[in-house]
Amino acid sequence: MNDYLFNNQGGSISVTLAGLAPNAPYQLYVYLASDDASAGNRAPAIAINGGASALATGNPTATFSLGDDYLLFNATSTAAGLISILESNPGNSYGEVDMNGLQISGAFSSVPEPTTILTGALMLLPFGANGMRKIRRKLTA
Repeated sequence: MNDYLFNNQGGSISVTLAGLAPNAPYQLYVYLASDDASAGNRAPAIAINGGASALATGNPTATFSLGDDYLLFNATSTAAGLISILESNPGNSYGEVDMNGLQISGAFSSVPEPTTILTGALMLLPFGANGMRKIRRKLTA
């Protein structure tokens, strides 16, 4: 995590993830710390879709530590397939908020299950066999 988004004017950072499955559950990791934060001087508040929110210290750790340098949310996308993330300054001493990265896992698209693909192929099998019979008749005639 060499680079990060930051706002040092006491403001906020807003990120919207689009193209997600509508009304679907996701796990969303928000990575927060910068390499020179300490003692909560860059503590952020994170809100997901204007609702669920959490605070973190913003302090870097030797290994990832929940509540210090990352937060985990169980988020649900909107009907439009969006998840909005708002990171703001809850009054930390630096007046700065940092966002190093995002990671999302869960339902991504409407890719058919393998059983659906197999069922579709089996349903088309009679048409393929019938077509092969017609081609064979033309070749032998």
